[in-house]
Amino acid sequence: MGDIPVIHIYNEEDEERYIYENRFKIHSRILKGVESAIKNNMDNIVLFKIINHMSNYTVMMTVSKDNWEESLDKCMKFFIKEEEYEYCEKIKKLQNTIKNENI
Repeated sequence: MGDIPVIHIYNEEDEERYIYENRFKIHSRILKGVESAIKNNMDNIVLFKIINHMSNYTVMMTVSKDNWEESLDKCMKFFIKEEEYEYCEKIKKLQNTIKNENI
């Protein structure tokens, strides 16, 4: 999936702003991550590394296999709202793969 994006949080607004301004990027990364994980037989995907300078901690934002369907459902809602139907088709295929192959 390539390099893991790093998010630096210096105040509470940074986190909210990042999420709002990067909604498309976040949902696309979830979609690509699930696709890659299925292809490579992985149990987790790492989405982002978050460095919180306020609280002095670092955390990796991941999605485990148990949550892929729920994450894809949320992605589907986002891409429908954005009228990005080609992404919706990819999501449907992944959802069918998860269901049919009992992933």
